[in-house]
Amino acid sequence: MAYVLILKHVSVEGPGLIATALTNAGVEYRIRNLLSENQPILPALTELCGVVLMGGPMDASDVESFPALGLEQQLVRNAVAAKIPVLGVCLGHQIIALALGARIDYRATRKIGVAPVQATGEFSALDGIDVVHWHTDNASLPDGATKLASTSGCSNQAFRLGSALGMQFHLELSQPLLEDWLDSGMAADLLPGTGAEFLADFARQESQRSRLAIDIFSQFAAGTQATHGN
Repeated sequence: MAYVLILKHVSVEGPGLIATALTNAGVEYRIRNLLSENQPILPALTELCGVVLMGGPMDASDVESFPALGLEQQLVRNAVAAKIPVLGVCLGHQIIALALGARIDYRATRKIGVAPVQATGEFSALDGIDVVHWHTDNASLPDGATKLASTSGCSNQAFRLGSALGMQFHLELSQPLLEDWLDSGMAADLLPGTGAEFLADFARQESQRSRLAIDIFSQFAAGTQATHGN
């Protein structure tokens, strides 16, 4: 049976609600971190019904330091050409954009916190909803892509191009996963004493945001089932 390949880049940034939606739909997934593997070999496209790329602190184009990022870009291009659903979050969003011809503006902004996005199209239900932002780099919109979300500091917060869907913000987060982030040392990115405020801001719309997240990720899961008729 074909499966969804989930590519992590750091241990703490797991798939969260993405995995929940896949499990609810009965879709098999496997998690790998190619950056930690010696000479990683990608599975054949015939083995995959979907690809998910998670976040991480590295630059999306830094294939010299992280050669596996080049493999991930090639996987994205091949999967999109084969109409296999691809989903990217934060760094994953940037990798997809880069693979599809966009540019990355490094250190273009520093956005860490909970704030609303302006959303449209298939993301219209997220319009005005608070989401978690944790990034300093911005990806431009690939040619031919449809913009789905933006903020004043980042014009491409989400996009669709063919079977690829990227989102700069972290819709996959649940309260426990965010707490794991803050406990892992990621809180060093925050101003001292603001971790509790971050969690409180996150909690305000968590129920509504989680329902919308599951809806979006369930649509991705349905697409993976259609790919190979799982």
